[in-house]
Amino acid sequence: MPISEVAVENFTAFDELSLNFSKGINVFIGDNGTGKTHLLKFLYAFCESKRIENGGALKDVFFALLYDFFDMKDNYFWIRHPKKKYAFEAKLFDGSVCCIKGDCSSDSAAYNQMAENLDSAMIHHENINDLNKFKSAFIPAKEMLTHSRIEKDYAHRKLPLDRTLIDIINNASISSLRHIPDDSREMMTEIEKIIGGSVTYKNDTYYILRGGSKYNFRVEAEGHKKFALLSRLIEGGVLRKGSMLFWDEPESNINPKNVPKLVDILLALQTAGVQVFLATHDYLLPKYLELRRKETDDVQFHLFSRASFKKPVTVSSDTAFSAFENNYIINQPIELYKETIKRGMD
Repeated sequence: MPISEVAVENFTAFDELSLNFSKGINVFIGDNGTGKTHLLKFLYAFCESKRIENGGALKDVFFALLYDFFDMKDNYFWIRHPKKKYAFEAKLFDGSVCCIKGDCSSDSAAYNQMAENLDSAMIHHENINDLNKFKSAFIPAKEMLTHSRIEKDYAHRKLPLDRTLIDIINNASISSLRHIPDDSREMMTEIEKIIGGSVTYKNDTYYILRGGSKYNFRVEAEGHKKFALLSRLIEGGVLRKGSMLFWDEPESNINPKNVPKLVDILLALQTAGVQVFLATHDYLLPKYLELRRKETDDVQFHLFSRASFKKPVTVSSDTAFSAFENNYIINQPIELYKETIKRGMD
Protein backbone atom coordinates (compact mmCIF):
# COMPACT_ATOMS: atom_id res chain seq x y z
CA MET A 1 0.00 0.00 0.00
CA PRO A 2 1.55 3.35 -1.04
CA ILE A 3 2.43 6.08 1.46
CA SER A 4 0.13 9.10 1.24
CA GLU A 5 1.71 11.43 3.79
CA VAL A 6 4.66 11.78 6.14
CA ALA A 7 5.15 14.17 9.05
CA VAL A 8 8.39 14.45 11.04
CA GLU A 9 9.54 16.66 13.87
CA ASN A 10 13.17 17.02 14.95
CA PHE A 11 14.69 14.60 12.42
CA THR A 12 18.21 15.22 11.01
CA ALA A 13 17.96 18.32 8.79
CA PHE A 14 14.27 18.95 9.52
CA ASP A 15 12.77 20.88 12.42
CA GLU A 16 9.28 20.15 11.18
CA LEU A 17 8.12 18.64 7.93
CA SER A 18 4.79 17.56 6.50
CA LEU A 19 4.52 16.20 2.96
CA ASN A 20 1.72 14.72 0.87
CA PHE A 21 2.83 12.21 -1.74
CA SER A 22 1.65 11.11 -5.13
CA LYS A 23 0.59 7.49 -5.60
CA GLY A 24 2.88 7.46 -8.60
CA ILE A 25 6.28 9.19 -8.83
CA ASN A 26 7.68 11.54 -6.19
CA VAL A 27 10.87 13.40 -7.08
CA PHE A 28 13.03 14.90 -4.32
CA ILE A 29 15.22 17.67 -5.75
CA GLY A 30 17.59 20.04 -4.02
CA ASP A 31 21.15 20.86 -3.03
CA ASN A 32 23.59 18.53 -1.24
CA GLY A 33 22.94 18.23 2.48
CA THR A 34 19.22 19.03 2.35
CA GLY A 35 18.07 15.65 3.67
CA LYS A 36 16.79 14.01 0.48
CA THR A 37 18.56 10.70 1.11
CA HIS A 38 17.70 10.90 4.82
CA LEU A 39 14.01 11.08 3.99
CA LEU A 40 14.32 8.23 1.48
CA LYS A 41 15.90 6.04 4.17
CA PHE A 42 13.27 7.14 6.70
CA LEU A 43 10.48 6.01 4.37
CA TYR A 44 12.28 2.79 3.51
CA ALA A 45 12.81 2.05 7.22
CA PHE A 46 9.06 2.49 7.75
CA CYS A 47 8.27 0.04 4.94
CA GLU A 48 10.80 -2.53 6.11
CA SER A 49 9.72 -2.29 9.75
CA LYS A 50 6.15 -3.02 8.65
CA ARG A 51 7.46 -6.05 6.75
CA ILE A 52 9.49 -7.67 9.53
CA GLU A 53 7.95 -6.57 12.83
CA ASN A 54 5.59 -9.61 12.92
CA GLY A 55 3.42 -8.23 15.69
CA GLY A 56 6.36 -6.93 17.72
CA ALA A 57 7.19 -3.37 18.68
CA LEU A 58 7.22 -1.41 15.42
CA LYS A 59 9.09 1.46 17.09
CA ASP A 60 11.97 -0.79 18.15
CA VAL A 61 12.35 -2.33 14.71
CA PHE A 62 12.05 1.07 13.00
CA PHE A 63 14.85 2.64 15.06
CA ALA A 64 17.02 -0.46 14.75
CA LEU A 65 16.67 -0.21 10.98
CA LEU A 66 17.61 3.48 11.06
CA TYR A 67 20.82 2.53 12.85
CA ASP A 68 21.55 -0.07 10.20
CA PHE A 69 20.56 2.07 7.21
CA PHE A 70 22.89 4.87 8.32
CA ASP A 71 25.49 2.46 9.78
CA MET A 72 25.51 4.60 12.94
CA LYS A 73 25.76 3.60 16.58
CA ASP A 74 25.75 7.12 18.05
CA ASN A 75 23.02 7.92 20.56
CA TYR A 76 20.03 9.40 18.74
CA PHE A 77 22.05 10.44 15.72
CA TRP A 78 18.80 11.21 13.87
CA ILE A 79 17.75 13.92 16.35
CA ARG A 80 18.31 17.51 15.22
CA HIS A 81 17.83 19.10 18.67
CA PRO A 82 18.77 16.72 21.54
CA LYS A 83 16.67 18.57 24.13
CA LYS A 84 13.48 18.53 22.08
CA LYS A 85 10.97 15.76 21.51
CA TYR A 86 10.69 13.93 18.21
CA ALA A 87 7.60 12.74 16.36
CA PHE A 88 7.35 10.61 13.22
CA GLU A 89 4.13 9.77 11.42
CA ALA A 90 3.42 7.96 8.18
CA LYS A 91 0.01 7.54 6.60
CA LEU A 92 -1.00 5.07 3.91
CA PHE A 93 -3.58 5.58 1.20
CA ASP A 94 -5.77 2.93 2.86
CA GLY A 95 -6.13 5.27 5.85
CA SER A 96 -3.85 3.43 8.29
CA VAL A 97 -1.40 5.48 10.34
CA CYS A 98 1.91 4.71 12.04
CA CYS A 99 2.95 7.22 14.70
CA ILE A 100 6.17 7.19 16.78
CA LYS A 101 6.86 9.81 19.46
CA GLY A 102 9.41 10.22 22.23
CA ASP A 103 12.31 12.17 23.68
CA CYS A 104 16.02 11.62 24.20
CA SER A 105 15.93 10.88 27.92
CA SER A 106 16.18 7.10 27.42
CA ASP A 107 19.31 5.27 26.38
CA SER A 108 19.64 4.24 22.73
CA ALA A 109 21.49 1.07 23.74
CA ALA A 110 18.26 -0.89 23.31
CA TYR A 111 18.01 0.13 19.66
CA ASN A 112 21.69 -0.65 19.10
CA GLN A 113 21.07 -4.11 20.53
CA MET A 114 17.96 -4.53 18.39
CA ALA A 115 20.04 -3.67 15.31
CA GLU A 116 22.57 -6.33 16.30
CA ASN A 117 19.75 -8.87 16.59
CA LEU A 118 18.31 -8.27 13.11
CA ASP A 119 19.49 -11.60 11.77
CA SER A 120 19.65 -12.91 8.24
CA ALA A 121 16.02 -14.05 8.34
CA MET A 122 15.01 -10.42 8.78
CA ILE A 123 17.48 -9.01 6.28
CA HIS A 124 16.11 -10.64 3.17
CA HIS A 125 12.83 -11.95 1.82
CA GLU A 126 12.55 -15.58 2.89
CA ASN A 127 9.67 -16.67 0.66
CA ILE A 128 6.86 -15.48 -1.56
CA ASN A 129 4.53 -15.01 1.41
CA ASP A 130 7.01 -12.54 2.88
CA LEU A 131 7.14 -10.72 -0.44
CA ASN A 132 3.37 -10.42 -0.46
CA LYS A 133 3.37 -8.72 2.94
CA PHE A 134 4.94 -5.33 2.19
CA LYS A 135 7.13 -4.91 -0.85
CA SER A 136 9.80 -2.22 -1.13
CA ALA A 137 13.27 -1.76 -2.57
CA PHE A 138 15.94 0.87 -1.94
CA ILE A 139 18.50 1.43 -4.72
CA PRO A 140 21.51 3.29 -3.29
CA ALA A 141 23.68 5.62 -5.35
CA LYS A 142 26.53 3.10 -5.07
CA GLU A 143 26.41 0.11 -7.44
CA MET A 144 26.37 -3.13 -5.42
CA LEU A 145 25.59 -6.13 -7.65
CA THR A 146 29.24 -6.42 -8.61
CA HIS A 147 29.84 -7.18 -4.93
CA SER A 148 27.28 -9.98 -4.64
CA ARG A 149 28.22 -12.60 -2.03
CA ILE A 150 29.17 -9.91 0.49
CA GLU A 151 25.62 -10.15 1.89
CA LYS A 152 26.49 -13.55 3.37
CA ASP A 153 29.36 -12.10 5.40
CA TYR A 154 27.19 -9.16 6.42
CA ALA A 155 24.46 -11.43 7.78
CA HIS A 156 26.81 -13.51 9.90
CA ARG A 157 29.58 -11.07 10.81
CA LYS A 158 27.75 -7.69 10.87
CA LEU A 159 30.21 -5.96 8.57
CA PRO A 160 30.35 -2.16 9.05
CA LEU A 161 28.20 -1.31 6.04
CA ASP A 162 25.05 0.68 5.46
CA ARG A 163 22.45 -2.07 5.28
CA THR A 164 20.70 -0.55 2.25
CA LEU A 165 23.79 -1.66 0.30
CA ILE A 166 23.10 -5.24 1.39
CA ASP A 167 19.33 -5.14 1.00
CA ILE A 168 19.56 -4.33 -2.70
CA ILE A 169 21.79 -7.37 -3.32
CA ASN A 170 19.25 -9.60 -1.57
CA ASN A 171 16.31 -8.08 -3.46
CA ALA A 172 18.04 -8.48 -6.82
CA SER A 173 18.91 -12.13 -6.20
CA ILE A 174 15.28 -13.27 -5.81
CA SER A 175 14.40 -15.86 -8.45
CA SER A 176 12.27 -14.91 -11.43
CA LEU A 177 8.50 -14.99 -11.23
CA ARG A 178 6.94 -18.07 -12.80
CA HIS A 179 4.63 -15.81 -14.75
CA ILE A 180 5.91 -12.33 -15.58
CA PRO A 181 3.04 -9.89 -16.31
CA ASP A 182 2.90 -8.39 -19.79
CA ASP A 183 3.66 -4.85 -18.60
CA SER A 184 6.71 -6.09 -16.68
CA ARG A 185 7.87 -8.06 -19.71
CA GLU A 186 7.59 -4.92 -21.85
CA MET A 187 9.78 -2.96 -19.42
CA MET A 188 12.37 -5.74 -19.38
CA THR A 189 12.39 -5.77 -23.20
CA GLU A 190 13.07 -2.03 -23.29
CA ILE A 191 15.94 -2.47 -20.82
CA GLU A 192 17.38 -5.27 -22.96
CA LYS A 193 17.46 -2.87 -25.92
CA ILE A 194 19.39 -0.32 -23.84
CA ILE A 195 22.01 -2.72 -22.44
CA GLY A 196 22.19 -4.93 -25.54
CA GLY A 197 21.16 -8.15 -23.87
CA SER A 198 19.42 -9.89 -20.99
CA VAL A 199 20.47 -10.19 -17.34
CA THR A 200 21.27 -13.50 -15.70
CA TYR A 201 22.36 -14.52 -12.21
CA LYS A 202 24.41 -17.66 -11.65
CA ASN A 203 26.67 -18.82 -8.81
CA ASP A 204 26.25 -15.52 -6.96
CA THR A 205 27.46 -13.58 -10.01
CA TYR A 206 25.58 -11.30 -12.42
CA TYR A 207 26.08 -11.37 -16.18
CA ILE A 208 24.67 -9.71 -19.28
CA LEU A 209 24.03 -12.15 -22.14
CA ARG A 210 24.78 -10.73 -25.59
CA GLY A 211 24.78 -12.77 -28.78
CA GLY A 212 25.46 -16.02 -27.00
CA SER A 213 28.33 -14.57 -24.93
CA LYS A 214 28.30 -13.93 -21.20
CA TYR A 215 29.72 -10.64 -19.83
CA ASN A 216 30.56 -10.40 -16.13
CA PHE A 217 29.22 -7.32 -14.32
CA ARG A 218 32.78 -6.41 -13.37
CA VAL A 219 33.52 -5.40 -16.97
CA GLU A 220 30.17 -3.73 -17.63
CA ALA A 221 29.50 0.00 -17.85
CA GLU A 222 28.08 1.50 -14.66
CA GLY A 223 25.04 2.84 -16.52
CA HIS A 224 24.25 -0.59 -17.95
CA LYS A 225 24.46 -2.13 -14.49
CA LYS A 226 21.84 0.34 -13.23
CA PHE A 227 19.39 -0.69 -15.92
CA ALA A 228 20.23 -4.35 -15.37
CA LEU A 229 19.46 -4.01 -11.65
CA LEU A 230 16.09 -2.50 -12.46
CA SER A 231 15.37 -5.43 -14.77
CA ARG A 232 16.21 -7.94 -12.00
CA LEU A 233 13.85 -6.21 -9.54
CA ILE A 234 11.06 -6.34 -12.11
CA GLU A 235 11.76 -9.94 -13.10
CA GLY A 236 11.80 -11.11 -9.48
CA GLY A 237 8.49 -9.42 -8.68
CA VAL A 238 9.94 -7.02 -6.15
CA LEU A 239 8.65 -4.15 -8.28
CA ARG A 240 5.03 -4.88 -9.06
CA LYS A 241 1.59 -3.54 -8.16
CA GLY A 242 1.51 -2.32 -4.56
CA SER A 243 5.28 -2.10 -4.09
CA MET A 244 7.50 0.93 -3.47
CA LEU A 245 10.81 1.90 -5.05
CA PHE A 246 13.22 4.29 -3.34
CA TRP A 247 16.08 5.31 -5.66
CA ASP A 248 18.96 7.61 -4.74
CA GLU A 249 20.46 9.47 -7.74
CA PRO A 250 19.05 7.20 -10.48
CA GLU A 251 20.62 9.31 -13.22
CA SER A 252 24.24 8.96 -12.03
CA ASN A 253 26.56 7.19 -14.50
CA ILE A 254 23.77 6.93 -17.08
CA ASN A 255 24.47 8.36 -20.53
CA PRO A 256 22.27 11.47 -20.97
CA LYS A 257 20.81 9.97 -24.15
CA ASN A 258 19.35 7.14 -22.05
CA VAL A 259 17.72 9.40 -19.44
CA PRO A 260 14.49 9.72 -21.52
CA LYS A 261 14.37 5.90 -21.73
CA LEU A 262 14.80 5.65 -17.96
CA VAL A 263 11.96 8.15 -17.53
CA ASP A 264 9.69 6.06 -19.77
CA ILE A 265 10.40 2.96 -17.65
CA LEU A 266 9.72 4.87 -14.42
CA LEU A 267 6.42 6.12 -15.84
CA ALA A 268 5.56 2.55 -16.85
CA LEU A 269 6.31 1.37 -13.29
CA GLN A 270 3.89 3.89 -11.78
CA THR A 271 1.26 2.90 -14.35
CA ALA A 272 1.76 -0.70 -13.17
CA GLY A 273 1.01 0.38 -9.59
CA VAL A 274 4.50 0.95 -8.16
CA GLN A 275 4.97 4.02 -5.99
CA VAL A 276 8.34 5.61 -6.80
CA PHE A 277 10.51 7.97 -4.73
CA LEU A 278 13.57 9.51 -6.42
CA ALA A 279 16.30 11.80 -5.04
CA THR A 280 18.23 13.74 -7.67
CA HIS A 281 20.46 16.73 -8.43
CA ASP A 282 19.94 16.31 -12.16
CA TYR A 283 18.12 18.64 -14.55
CA LEU A 284 17.35 16.12 -17.31
CA LEU A 285 15.56 13.52 -15.19
CA PRO A 286 12.86 15.75 -13.62
CA LYS A 287 12.50 17.80 -16.80
CA TYR A 288 11.88 14.72 -18.94
CA LEU A 289 9.40 13.48 -16.32
CA GLU A 290 7.56 16.79 -16.61
CA LEU A 291 7.55 16.66 -20.42
CA ARG A 292 6.83 12.97 -21.02
CA ARG A 293 4.14 12.26 -18.47
CA LYS A 294 0.59 11.87 -19.71
CA GLU A 295 -2.49 13.36 -18.08
CA THR A 296 -3.15 10.00 -16.44
CA ASP A 297 0.37 9.81 -14.93
CA ASP A 298 0.74 10.81 -11.29
CA VAL A 299 3.98 12.77 -10.78
CA GLN A 300 4.89 15.22 -8.04
CA PHE A 301 8.07 17.23 -7.40
CA HIS A 302 9.38 18.21 -3.96
CA LEU A 303 12.02 20.96 -3.70
CA PHE A 304 14.32 20.74 -0.63
CA SER A 305 16.03 23.99 0.34
CA ARG A 306 17.53 25.95 3.25
CA ALA A 307 19.26 29.28 3.71
CA SER A 308 22.34 27.84 5.48
CA PHE A 309 23.57 24.68 7.21
CA LYS A 310 22.45 26.10 10.55
CA LYS A 311 18.90 26.56 9.27
CA PRO A 312 16.37 23.71 8.98
CA VAL A 313 15.38 22.36 5.60
CA THR A 314 12.02 23.33 4.15
CA VAL A 315 10.21 21.50 1.36
CA SER A 316 7.76 22.83 -1.20
CA SER A 317 5.77 20.61 -3.57
CA ASP A 318 4.21 21.02 -6.99
CA THR A 319 3.05 18.91 -9.91
CA ALA A 320 5.23 21.01 -12.24
CA PHE A 321 9.03 20.91 -12.06
CA SER A 322 9.29 24.36 -13.65
CA ALA A 323 6.93 25.96 -11.10
CA PHE A 324 9.50 26.40 -8.30
CA GLU A 325 11.23 29.69 -7.62
CA ASN A 326 14.95 29.69 -6.72
CA ASN A 327 15.43 26.21 -8.12
CA TYR A 328 19.17 25.96 -8.76
CA ILE A 329 18.70 22.77 -10.81
CA ILE A 330 16.79 24.82 -13.38
CA ASN A 331 18.78 28.00 -12.87
CA GLN A 332 22.22 26.44 -13.38
CA PRO A 333 21.73 25.49 -17.05
CA ILE A 334 20.48 29.03 -17.64
CA GLU A 335 23.62 30.42 -16.00
CA LEU A 336 25.74 28.13 -18.17
CA TYR A 337 23.92 29.36 -21.28
CA LYS A 338 24.53 32.99 -20.27
CA GLU A 339 28.21 32.30 -19.71
CA THR A 340 28.45 30.58 -23.11
CA ILE A 341 26.83 33.56 -24.83
CA LYS A 342 29.10 35.97 -22.96
CA ARG A 343 32.21 33.99 -23.94
CA GLY A 344 31.06 33.94 -27.58
CA MET A 345 30.66 37.73 -27.58
CA ASP A 346 34.08 38.44 -26.06
